[in-house]
Amino acid sequence: ADLPTSQYPGHPSTQLTHKPENGDGETLVVVTVAALALGLLRLIINSLLFVKYF
Repeated sequence: ADLPTSQYPGHPSTQLTHKPENGDGETLVVVTVAALALGLLRLIINSLLFVKYF
């Protein structure tokens, strides 16, 4: 429990110092990852259906 705060990414003090710079970038990364995951899932489903019906 006595670890330095630098090892806690979600610690309030580090969030306050880093949020103004990285807020938009982190949101963009999350949206990009979500879009890639959805695209990959759709590809997998389409290939499964293709194998199933043809």
